[in-house]
Amino acid sequence: MPPESIFPAVRFIAYTYYQGTRMNKHKSLADKAWTVCQHMLQSHLNQQVIGAILDILRFAQQYQSKAEFAAASGALRLIEEKLPLGDRTESRPPFVPVFQLLPCLGTVAQGSDEILKEQVFNILSRIFNEELAVSEVRLTSSWNVCIDVLEICYSSAQDEDTRAILEHVAKHSAHFERSVLEKVAFVFIKAGQPLTEPMLEALLSAPFASSPAEAPPLIQHEELFELLCRTQEPEHHKALQRLLALHLGSIIYTEGDLAWESLVDMCSAQALRDTCTTQAAILCTAAVGTIFHRAFAYPQKSDRLTRTIKKLIEVTTDIATSAFTAEARMVALRVLSRLRAAVDGAVHLAGDDGLDNVPSAATIPNEQKAVDLPLDKWMDQLIALIDGHATSQDQHCLNFVLATLPEQLSNLSLFYRRPQYPKQLYQIACARLSSGGGPHAASFVHLLTTLISYRSLLSSQEERQMVAVFINTAGSSELVSKACIHALTVCCYEISAAAMRHLEDIVQKMHRMVTQRHLAIHVLEFLTGLSRLPYLYNNFRFDDFKRIFGVCFSYLDYLRSSEADSAVAISDQGSSSDRNLQHSPQYVHALAYHVIVFWYYAVRSSDRPAIKEYVTGRLKEPTKDGHEMWSDQALVTIDLMDSVDAEAGLGDLPESRFQDEPFDEKLDGRLTVRHRLFGLLLISTTTALRNGRTLVTVRRPSGTFKSHIRGGASSVARTPPTAEPTLHIEEEWGRAADTAARVGDKVPVFYDDPEGRLYGTITVPSPRSPLGAAGLIELPDAESVQSAIRMFDRTPGLDSHKAGVIYIGEGQATETAAFANSSGSPDYRELVEHLGQLRRLKGANFNTQGLDTRDDMDGEFAIVWNNEVTELVYHVTTMMPTSAYDDEMSVMAKKKRHTGNDYVNIVFNNSGEPFRFDMFPSAFNYVYIVITPSVRTTFLQTRTHTMQTPVEDRFYRVEVMTRDDFPGISSAHEPKVISGASLPRYVRNLALNACIFAEVWVNKDVQDYRSSWRERLSQIRRLRDRFGQKEVKATPDHNGKGKEKEKERAKSVLASWIGGGK
Repeated sequence: MPPESIFPAVRFIAYTYYQGTRMNKHKSLADKAWTVCQHMLQSHLNQQVIGAILDILRFAQQYQSKAEFAAASGALRLIEEKLPLGDRTESRPPFVPVFQLLPCLGTVAQGSDEILKEQVFNILSRIFNEELAVSEVRLTSSWNVCIDVLEICYSSAQDEDTRAILEHVAKHSAHFERSVLEKVAFVFIKAGQPLTEPMLEALLSAPFASSPAEAPPLIQHEELFELLCRTQEPEHHKALQRLLALHLGSIIYTEGDLAWESLVDMCSAQALRDTCTTQAAILCTAAVGTIFHRAFAYPQKSDRLTRTIKKLIEVTTDIATSAFTAEARMVALRVLSRLRAAVDGAVHLAGDDGLDNVPSAATIPNEQKAVDLPLDKWMDQLIALIDGHATSQDQHCLNFVLATLPEQLSNLSLFYRRPQYPKQLYQIACARLSSGGGPHAASFVHLLTTLISYRSLLSSQEERQMVAVFINTAGSSELVSKACIHALTVCCYEISAAAMRHLEDIVQKMHRMVTQRHLAIHVLEFLTGLSRLPYLYNNFRFDDFKRIFGVCFSYLDYLRSSEADSAVAISDQGSSSDRNLQHSPQYVHALAYHVIVFWYYAVRSSDRPAIKEYVTGRLKEPTKDGHEMWSDQALVTIDLMDSVDAEAGLGDLPESRFQDEPFDEKLDGRLTVRHRLFGLLLISTTTALRNGRTLVTVRRPSGTFKSHIRGGASSVARTPPTAEPTLHIEEEWGRAADTAARVGDKVPVFYDDPEGRLYGTITVPSPRSPLGAAGLIELPDAESVQSAIRMFDRTPGLDSHKAGVIYIGEGQATETAAFANSSGSPDYRELVEHLGQLRRLKGANFNTQGLDTRDDMDGEFAIVWNNEVTELVYHVTTMMPTSAYDDEMSVMAKKKRHTGNDYVNIVFNNSGEPFRFDMFPSAFNYVYIVITPSVRTTFLQTRTHTMQTPVEDRFYRVEVMTRDDFPGISSAHEPKVISGASLPRYVRNLALNACIFAEVWVNKDVQDYRSSWRERLSQIRRLRDRFGQKEVKATPDHNGKGKEKEKERAKSVLASWIGGGK
């Protein structure tokens, strides 16, 4: 056959083969065509036949008729079904060279016919399945052409054949060049198949601009970026994340605005499209947020970014309001929720662990002011979202906004000159809560609580409305009621006039909520704090006071009715958080008694008799045998009430306030000292026999009191006894004294003056009183008694607590830096001054809680607060010595030996960073009360802007942070915004409550909270047990028998009377 006839002949064979394979009845025609083809392949024309078949494919695009299409399809069928592929030089029939076949397949695939494309794809599948064909592709470097063909004609990602061929491609991808890998990666993305690591590396390794002045060639990745944004494959999302990170990392090193503007435009455009997948939209929005971050964090590298914050806010706001997916909108809202303004109005971002975290920017200058930012569109969106215009898809966004907006509102500088927004939020919150609040009631309470700090925008009527809303909302669910109680606590400090107007309503609501046992701790803590704010309850009536005591007894009665070993007695109706308070009954028990004591001091003296009778009666507890008894805690409470009345009516003063007048032996003569137990009181008298002056020291469970008696009344005649004093006289006096105590609760000071005419009388508990029922015991003049009294005196009469105070300065992030501070900002010093009184440590006669009282090792002074029953000693680290000769570790060790052992620490955090609970590692720190200025201030600004602002207009964020295994029960467990004027009182009350609870928590294996009062009661009882069963005898001294001593003393008394006391 002449050469020029080979191509027409082969084309006819291909045409015939195509026609024969179309229908089964023509199958014989196809077989005959293949037989003819085989004869030609086995002749000397073999490779020319293969070349003619490839020529048919090579010119396939030029064919327009059906016959030409049939010839091309037949040629593809012969290759797919009959002809061998790859270099087979030792085999027959001849093979089809793959490196020549691939360009021909590419020509066919570029046509518009889908049937031919499918045939080409099947041949590609065969190539990847045959080792010889793959080997030829690799040896001839034909991967590039092969992938080009694959990219043109691959079918749907869901097609099994497609996945199979892509698996083969992935298996061989390690041999691909980078340019080939890029093409393969695009094919895989379009097909929705996961990328291999080599593909990903090639995809993201496009050359960047060589000059920093040029922008990265983002246009090279634009198609890839759009593809990745449309795919659902998780591996492609990782690729998108890496692609964005690649360009985000390059922005900081390029000059000009093109780089970041291109990326912001690309990301925002994708986030707003409905074709963008949810995860891709989130990544694009987060990338915008990262640029936002870098505009603040790296101004020294990107000054242009700080000048374009407005554009970033506008773009982020567009995403927050118009993104197709709610998840992307929430990310944008999260970015915007980080906006804050410093004390001078300079805008900055708060840290957020959920996004690219922001380092401290406290010292970075920024010219952008919050008042100049385009925040109105964003705020309008928030208002619309909160005001009930949220769709079902926006519920997550609404939840997020309600959770984060209070924190942002606490930064008052951000809303400077934008008063309309806090006012609108106030109106919305009040309206929603007044109508029930719905599922977000607790969030609206938190929001409204934060808006208390905007009281300058509210009228007196609006303040009262706010308090009324909290009162009316309380009593619903546990979470809402707890938030309302905490809100009312803040109202008592911040809008006291409005709280005072509604105080009776507040107390009535607390009284009605006693049936909600899970609120016990929060109600009692509120009443405890209220008792320390006397200006609020000046107008209380008897019923108001009684109602408060009734709240306490309701909880105590509930505890009494519960099983003694119940670990969840008070939280059986509460939430999971309260059920975790396994030891709350002890705290509720201790707190209820604290409230009783504090409020008894608050009761007017005219109302005390009735209140005392009511309280004493309610303190009785039923026993198993049907009787009633007073517990130890009840006895010390009754003792406290008695001591309050004694101080008011008889002039007995606590030891700390008593002005001592030392005895002078030359003027006063010989002294006689006696110690007697009257019921549960230990009364010591020191009497000057010459002039009858007596110092009376009453040691009782609730405290030690002293008073002077100047002898009997001047109108009483001093008639000397006619008989010589003897022991018999003393015994008779004891019986007379006991009788007097039973009748008139008066006993004589001196045994030779049974009616008290010469030396006066002292008041003792009546036998009818729980304190006096045990009767009288005369204690011997023995060293064991003196030792017991000294031990008793070392047990404080005040309920004493301790708390650390630590200052963290600007930029400080370590405990060594914080402990090295010898001073703090002016507002910190102002806070410390008002936490208590300045007390000298050297020679101190109060419980210093471990502070040195001899050598000023812990400083010259301490800050101490106390009232009639409670004392709080502050371990202020800045008041402790910080020697220039000591290294930081030594200074830290000296200070931390106090604060490290304090269960409660107050931290004034002016670092510009959020406080970390593990900043001061210690096994004994359970609670940190963290105070942070609501607006960030630099070292200089604390001394200018801060101190130029009135204290009532300075606000601080107060948060109680607890260890993971320690329950959060405080009103500041959710952060609260408190003014500088109220800060010391609020923080002090938080610290006192936290100290009491920490004591209970640490001693959780003990059934009852054991206060210092109960310890003193136990010591008095031990004295009674030791000496109450013995016959009282005089103790001999070194000069003779006791009886002789008594005779000499009696003679001296007679001589003093005869001599007129000279």
